[in-house]
Amino acid sequence: MPRKPGEPLKYREIADDLRRRIDEGEFPPGSKLPPERRLVEQYAPVSAGTVRQALAEL
Repeated sequence: MPRKPGEPLKYREIADDLRRRIDEGEFPPGSKLPPERRLVEQYAPVSAGTVRQALAEL
């Protein structure tokens, strides 16, 4: 689905959400984030490439 003008990029939305979850302690220091496949499922409908971009943004 095309992005609407002014709408944030999906990978940035995911990165921001993951950052918030880390800050709130859902993923404590030293722990691993869920596998890419699980993140794709959690943030569906997104591609694995979008999740990879979000992780790179972190």
